[in-house]
Amino acid sequence: MFGNYIVPLMASIAKVVVEISLDREFDYRIPVHMQSSIKVGSQVTVPFHSRELRGFVVGLANFSAFADKLKEIKGVVGDKPLIPDEIMKLAYWIADYYCAPIEQAVRTVLPSAVRKRGAKHKKQLFVQLADAKNVDGASSSVPDERSALADPLFAQGESNGAGSSVYDEDRINYFDITEPIGNEQGNLPHWRQEGATYFITFRLGDSLPQVKLNQWKAELAVWLKEHPEPHNEATRREYYELFPQRFQNWLDQGMGSCALAGPELKRVVEDALRHFEGDRYKLREFIVMPNHVHLLLSPLGEHKVSEILHSIKSYTANEINKALPVKMDPVWQHESFDHIVRSPEQADRIRQYIRDNPKHVDGASSSVPDERSALADPLFAQGESNGAGSSVYEKLTAKQKLVFQTLETHGSMTISELKDRAGCSESPIRTLEKNGLVTISEETIQRDPHAGMELLRTKPFDLMVEQQTALNTICEAMDQEQPGTVLLHGVTGSGKTEVYLQALQHALDKGQGAIVLVPEIALTPQTVDRFRSRFGDCVAVLHSNLSDGERHDEWHRIRNGDAKIAIGARSALFAPVENVGLIVVDEEHEATYKQDESPRYNARDVAVMRGHLEGCCVVLGSATPALESFANVKNGRYKLAEMLMRVDDRSMPLMRVVDMCVEKERDGRPQIFSRELVEGIYDRLNVGEQTILFLNRRGFSSSLQCEKCGYVAECPECSVSMTYHKRAHKLLCHICGLDAKVPARCPECKDPEFKYSGMGTEKIEEVLGKICPNARVARMDSDTMRNKDSYRTVLDKFRTGKLDILLGTQMIAKGLDFPNVTLVGVLHADMSLHVPDFRAGERTFQLLTQVAGRAGRGEKAGEVIVQAYTPHHPAIQAARSLDYEGFCTQDLEFRKELLYPPFSHLVLLTFKGESEIDVMTASDHFFQRLEKILPESVSAVPPMPAPLARAKGHWRYQIMLRCEHTVKMTRPIRFVQSTFRLPKGISLSVDVDALSLL
Repeated sequence: MFGNYIVPLMASIAKVVVEISLDREFDYRIPVHMQSSIKVGSQVTVPFHSRELRGFVVGLANFSAFADKLKEIKGVVGDKPLIPDEIMKLAYWIADYYCAPIEQAVRTVLPSAVRKRGAKHKKQLFVQLADAKNVDGASSSVPDERSALADPLFAQGESNGAGSSVYDEDRINYFDITEPIGNEQGNLPHWRQEGATYFITFRLGDSLPQVKLNQWKAELAVWLKEHPEPHNEATRREYYELFPQRFQNWLDQGMGSCALAGPELKRVVEDALRHFEGDRYKLREFIVMPNHVHLLLSPLGEHKVSEILHSIKSYTANEINKALPVKMDPVWQHESFDHIVRSPEQADRIRQYIRDNPKHVDGASSSVPDERSALADPLFAQGESNGAGSSVYEKLTAKQKLVFQTLETHGSMTISELKDRAGCSESPIRTLEKNGLVTISEETIQRDPHAGMELLRTKPFDLMVEQQTALNTICEAMDQEQPGTVLLHGVTGSGKTEVYLQALQHALDKGQGAIVLVPEIALTPQTVDRFRSRFGDCVAVLHSNLSDGERHDEWHRIRNGDAKIAIGARSALFAPVENVGLIVVDEEHEATYKQDESPRYNARDVAVMRGHLEGCCVVLGSATPALESFANVKNGRYKLAEMLMRVDDRSMPLMRVVDMCVEKERDGRPQIFSRELVEGIYDRLNVGEQTILFLNRRGFSSSLQCEKCGYVAECPECSVSMTYHKRAHKLLCHICGLDAKVPARCPECKDPEFKYSGMGTEKIEEVLGKICPNARVARMDSDTMRNKDSYRTVLDKFRTGKLDILLGTQMIAKGLDFPNVTLVGVLHADMSLHVPDFRAGERTFQLLTQVAGRAGRGEKAGEVIVQAYTPHHPAIQAARSLDYEGFCTQDLEFRKELLYPPFSHLVLLTFKGESEIDVMTASDHFFQRLEKILPESVSAVPPMPAPLARAKGHWRYQIMLRCEHTVKMTRPIRFVQSTFRLPKGISLSVDVDALSLL
């Protein structure tokens, strides 16, 4: 399901997926005038039953089985596709592999901040001093002397006072027959080409009799029939001579009321033309004739000719009618005559044609005033250093002078900033604009998530032997005709990030872009800082902690090519980087790369597929690679690069495992801190070194229990006990988020005494305050990291030595690099072992190894103290000796026996509903149908309650399937889904390559 349609040269039918999840495409007819602008990936509006929806074009064709019934596309959003072809193919692969509706896959690859209605760049009004040469009648097409001499096209040396134009040769795009051309239909066709310059004529509403227009349309229809598309250069020239040129000559004779001959109305049009000059368009030259207007104009950025003309006509129509005793209806003809300028010679002729018009038609106003008008204007009188003539400047009010001086001192600024600096309202600013002393224009504002943050640029470091070998392996893979995947197994502190940086530089040197994925938002600030320090503004960041505006603008920076490197969490994988040369997945083993809603994709595996589709190298980096990746190295699918030594030959931290059962027997009760850990913390505080404490549970106590009757405060919506949060003094369910008041007495037996069992980071923070009252402690978990900049603030304080102890959950366990940390303490290290999941041992080993790696990353040796009640578990012992390969070998043997991944793929089907009976019945019926069509090679476990039987008010039953080939499971599942109607209130989720069995 790649959506591989044969795209015709000019397709007439678009295959569209709409906003609602129906898992199917719909055929729509493409209107003739949209055929050149609609491409695969374009966002469109379409009629759908009785409403209008947005959707995406996923394919183009010239045939549909529903040809007679097709509706037409209503409109196109934007001027180019939002989803590139390769990412659209990736969306189809995601939908197929992860058994998800195609609409959900398409939404996944495009951020909501970009695709949602109303998404746009932020614009603000900027004020700047008007250039004296462009005030009161002087066209913006007259630059200073330097540009006149630099422009060979318009260095005329003429005596009519025009000087030269701002028509910079290096910025104009003439008609290019090799580039695509669009056709916007009206009464006449309007040829459009991106970046082109146009000669445009629009006229007053009464300047063209309807009889003449009808005659013209009839002639045009005959000509178009005799000259079908595509048109070559000769037919385009013939079209120009027969229609636009003949119309221009006829119009110049002055038909109709010629209302623009009056100076007041002429000035209205001239002011409107100059208003957005330099912002929406470059106004090369213009002339206001008695009954029409000629323009030589280049649209800027994403602005279109049609939009520009519409805004000019709308504004001037209102202003002209205000000035007329009897309103004109319409003021302007709906149609305009325009064509693309084909060559410098033709541009020169057009400019001369515009400038010659005032010599032949009385009352026409030129864009270029003569010498006398400049001399007669008191604003051009010399003698004032501020550029304003004394006769004008002296007439300004005190507030107006202050505004003028503020702009002179500080330059262009927003209206709001100018009002603050000058201490005034908007009125004096608008008065200065009306008098031509300042200009106000709308400009796009870049919402920069890094605004105000200055970073020192870094240079590449000298690499150690292992680093250089790993870099060579990656670069060789990048340079191959078919780059593959490289697993970079580097111990903590081995310098993987520097290898990434230099590999990215290799991609940039080849003119390619890159994507870097990190698993946690908490890691993003530090990672982004390192990459921005090396590559500057070439880096864009994408993650869910950005505001919608920041995410929108960063995405468009990538799309426009302003940023070549995209960094972020899971969704950054779909950044529209052109010509991707490298994708890096840091800490590739992390479960956070797995999406927990449909489509339930794993960014690590999708990164490998994007690399395959786009022919780029993918690097998976980790100190503890996932067993699936390790197995792919063993079977030859991935290349291996190893770095088993820390940079500068620094030693790995010494890890000690403390048996907390012994501590309990020695002290007669369970302890939070062992004596070894307390002494280690004191030692670091005494010498000014730092400590990281890790506990993967937030809150104060994990349960609230009545010792008299055994009552436990449980969540009424989930099969778990509620966690006590002391600071908020409430019970909180960590599954559904439900909170409740702490009861004053037991709801069962009314006893007022409760036992608070277990511990979380909030309790550890309180205990630390008692045993280390002078220590500066900060806690990092989802309860404290609420604001966008919370991560950066805390980590910056820790980095600069303003904190002694950093306490947190798994968000501090990886990726952080602080040289002054010499002690890491792990509390309740075996907590994750007691989970009904075959990956429990692997996760515990990875977590212990990763958090231990935060110690000893500087000149001083590091120490890790691990507290556990089952210290002899193989995962803990392997982590203590940092024996990755030994642990993998042992765990793979266990998985092979039970046919668990990586020796199979695992698909988990979860049925949910409010009624347990209905859920159980639905899962049984679904399994009965599925079992009949499953291949024999599929191992299927019948429906049974999930380990977490109830969550968020829904009962949960699961079906587990295992097989060597995913497609043997997903195709039967899709078939049964299409024929099986789930009872009302029952939902089914399909998790391919599931990482959690809970």
